Amino acid sequence: MHRFSLVCDARGIWTVTGATGTKPLRFRDLPAAVEFARNDACGSEADIELWADGLYVFVHQKKGWPHCLYARVPERRPAAMTTNARNLMTSMNPGAGAVAPHQHLRATAAKATLRTTAYRYVRAGFEGLIVVGLFLVLAGTALYLSARLGFVL
Repeated sequence: MHRFSLVCDARGIWTVTGATGTKPLRFRDLPAAVEFARNDACGSEADIELWADGLYVFVHQKKGWPHCLYARVPERRPAAMTTNARNLMTSMNPGAGAVAPHQHLRATAAKATLRTTAYRYVRAGFEGLIVVGLFLVLAGTALYLSARLGFVL
């Protein structure tokens, strides 16, 4: 039985070790590395280890390699759809130059940071006061009802 180890480095390059009579080989993508391992094993039974960004996956392939180890890349979209998506993303970026019609961009974060932060603190303090006030009202109501009606809390 064959044993392969496929390791992905930080640049996305896959290194295959365990091939018969060869030193480690490098591939640009996972499908090419898996196809090489399958051809090297001649489709017979094999154990495969995948290492990528701290993730470890072990796969036992039976004869014929019935398990798919990667998802196929979807077909490319037409250029018009890609251009429309790029224009939309550009219009959502506050620092971008192109803006779609009828859209207004917000002020950049660098200009409004100090004032926005101060308002957030004031708002959080005000909300805290409201919560404390509601607690006092509920506690007072509970004390009143227990004194007036004789309930024991």
